[in-house]
Amino acid sequence: MQKRRKVRDALLTKATAYLLWSCVLFFSSTHLQAQQESKTISVNFKNTSLRQVCAEIEKLSGYSFSYTETNLQAYGSTITLTLNDVPVTTVLNRIFQKSPLTYTIRGSLVLLSPNPDYKKEGSPAPNRTGQVSGRITDEENGEPVAGATVRIASRTTTTGTDGSFLLDVPDGTYTATISSVGFAAQQAAIEVRNNQPAALNLALKKDNVQLGEVVVTALGISKEKKSLGFAVQEIQGEN
Repeated sequence: MQKRRKVRDALLTKATAYLLWSCVLFFSSTHLQAQQESKTISVNFKNTSLRQVCAEIEKLSGYSFSYTETNLQAYGSTITLTLNDVPVTTVLNRIFQKSPLTYTIRGSLVLLSPNPDYKKEGSPAPNRTGQVSGRITDEENGEPVAGATVRIASRTTTTGTDGSFLLDVPDGTYTATISSVGFAAQQAAIEVRNNQPAALNLALKKDNVQLGEVVVTALGISKEKKSLGFAVQEIQGEN
């Protein structure tokens, strides 16, 4: 029993010593980090590479930098910066603001990594697409015009049997062209903005010049005689 008690006391003493030592290391590390963060430095860089800048800050601050060659290449530009008696974090913030890299401080180590929020100036904005919808009708009687061609920019569609259409178009301002056999082609300005739907409703005027060359198929859709791939029998009216 006495032997077990001695073993237990010895283990307890070791555990206590280990705990105290861990606390000392923790507070020492925290104190050192606080000292580093509160320490001020002065820098004067002129067309200096990021590698040289990191080396100079290491000398002045006691921090160590961790980075890869890919990080250095991604940063790309040289650094021109003059600051006097400012915290290290102020220097780092100025160096890495709006840059392809960002930094994280862990103890006395500064880790460089790609900046996920970085957007290169002048890079194109992502394409946004809106919808243009509407209905094409006959100006004379208000009936829908089926099979009319609607062209906006480089995109084209045709109207359904009820004269309606739907077309996806990137944001922008365009001139829409609507054409159909037997009708005069018509143009209209259309603006698509911020992914908002745009409406385009037009009434087409009959084109008397084309009417003599129009054939109505069995489906009820007007076609030009010359565009049909089959023989057309003309039916003459009684005089």
